[in-house]
Amino acid sequence: MTTPAPNAAVPQSSRAPSRGRRAFRRCCFGLGCLVVLVYAAPDLVAHTPLKTWLLGLMVRPLNVRPSIQELSLGWFSPVRARGFALQPPGHPPVLQAEVLQTQQPLWRMVFVPSSDVGVEIRRPELHIAITEHGSNLQALFAAASPGAAKPPRRHVRIQVAEGSLQWSPQRAERPWRAGPVDCLVELVPATPQQPQAALVVAR
Repeated sequence: MTTPAPNAAVPQSSRAPSRGRRAFRRCCFGLGCLVVLVYAAPDLVAHTPLKTWLLGLMVRPLNVRPSIQELSLGWFSPVRARGFALQPPGHPPVLQAEVLQTQQPLWRMVFVPSSDVGVEIRRPELHIAITEHGSNLQALFAAASPGAAKPPRRHVRIQVAEGSLQWSPQRAERPWRAGPVDCLVELVPATPQQPQAALVVAR
């Protein structure tokens, strides 16, 4: 009876399954990390400066500094924002809202581009301030070229609850206020029958 030498080479056929198993484990590990990252992405955005960066991308055509105090994001829950504001540099905020919330979950708005979007805005205030350098509303659109803003591709319904308007003329002692106002604003995308997008305001 003979025994193989201690340093005898291991056949190639016995090495292949070991390398295949390691590659399979690495693939499963990488896929698991990707799933966890995608699942946690909304929460990561909501609790880091990424929320300001993402908000800036959404309003990029405008000359504005967007801000938000609190953001709640989850794939299977509506988007909810508190303390939302749009402020042109060197001017008072044009728009402030206490709460902004979508009616659809985040996954539907991201992965179903043709779906309608419903938004509820609570206690928004539209503030138009006139100064010697012009109004804050003019400053908001100062950097926006005519073709910068893309027309909406979805039907967006915005329910305004307890909205108000503040008008601050130059050298006025007191601003003029109106409200509260409840209304429904609809952004209707262009269709073959209606080539231009439309903005509809209904009480």
